[in-house]
Amino acid sequence: MKREYHKWFSPSLGRDMELLVFGHAGYPAVVFPTSQGRFYEFEDRQMVSTVQDKLEHGHLQLYCVDSVDGESWYNRDVLPVGALPARCSTATTSSTRSSPSSASSTSTPASVPSAPASAATTP
Repeated sequence: MKREYHKWFSPSLGRDMELLVFGHAGYPAVVFPTSQGRFYEFEDRQMVSTVQDKLEHGHLQLYCVDSVDGESWYNRDVLPVGALPARCSTATTSSTRSSPSSASSTSTPASVPSAPASAATTP
């Protein structure tokens, strides 16, 4: 089974990022580590071996990416809004941020469309 290790410097994060790729072809799947986990966690927990047949026959390719949880959601040294740029590919500018007191609990971000009424499911 093909296994590749990649490492590169991210100017956005100011540190190295690491990645494991399993398989040579097939349906690409991105594997995210668990909370505060690392890129090698999926392999360490024997999850790669469970799909080894699909990887070897070119039906599946896994991209096990690293995490920035310690620099974003779990970084207690920054305010919650300061943790967002590390997690999001495009940071919200201060001119588009709303203060917590002015935000409505029923408002939705512009990037998340509301589901149409006809899409509601019935039990």
